[in-house]
Order: sequence, then structure tokens, then C-alpha cells
Amino acid sequence: MSCCDDSKQTAPVVRILLMDDEEMIRDVTGRMLKSLGHDHVIVSNGHDAVEAFKKALEAANPFHMVILDWYVKEGMGGAETARRLLRIDPSALILASSGDHALKDDGEFAECGFAGILSKPYSLRELKESIERFVSRLELRGARRTSSEGLQ
Repeated sequence: MSCCDDSKQTAPVVRILLMDDEEMIRDVTGRMLKSLGHDHVIVSNGHDAVEAFKKALEAANPFHMVILDWYVKEGMGGAETARRLLRIDPSALILASSGDHALKDDGEFAECGFAGILSKPYSLRELKESIERFVSRLELRGARRTSSEGLQ
């Protein structure tokens, strides 16, 4: 079955890189992304996020979007990670993930190159809406999932 069989197509599969230092957030968000049908890679720190991002580009299988925890207890936080990812690919679409609701108001996230904020704690619906909000910005040529196939 081809990826262009309109009778079987569903929403586009978005390839997402998630970085969060909290195991519970990684686990729950990973399950949410899986239930939404998106391809995802999950890492616990900024260094690993940069490495996964580079590897995906080198393999010609880049991430469509990145979700970075703003505050990380140890190591590189979301702001520095975003700066490094944007040096690698200036067109990267990056969302900050934070429980600090004041972050939305101070504009620092935008200065770091983030396209938006996903406020913690977030529900499945909020995660889905955040992803959908940015899908229109993505170039998902051929990245569609059918009911019987995986990523195309």
C-alpha cells in the first residue's frame, strides 16, 4: 500500500525529540507521544539532545520538532541546548517545556529561539494541541502514517 492512498491516511506522523531530566515526565510524555502515533526519541540531558539531533540529521531523518525542558538540575538546560541546536539547524522548531508559568511573560524563551512553550503539567490534549499548532510549520513531505504502515 502506498503512502498516497488517501482512503487510509491519518494525521501526519511528527518526529519529535524530547529532553527532560525528570524520569516520570519522560515516561509519561513518551507514552502520550506513542498514543498520538508520533515517532519520538527521549533523552535526559542537553548533551544527549544535541547528539541525538546531530545523528538524526546525519542519517537524513531529522526531527520535525524538539521539546526541551527549560530547567535541568544538572548539566545543560533548555536555553543553552536550544542555542546549540539552532547553530546546527537554524530552522529547528523548538518548544520549551516548563512549570514556570512566569516564563511565558518574560520573553526569555523567545530570545533563546524557542517557538513556544508547553506548560507543565500538560495533558494529552494539551500536548496534542501544541504539536498540531506547529504541524503547519513543518515540511512533512511524505511523512504520513497509514493504518497498516509505520513512518513513510
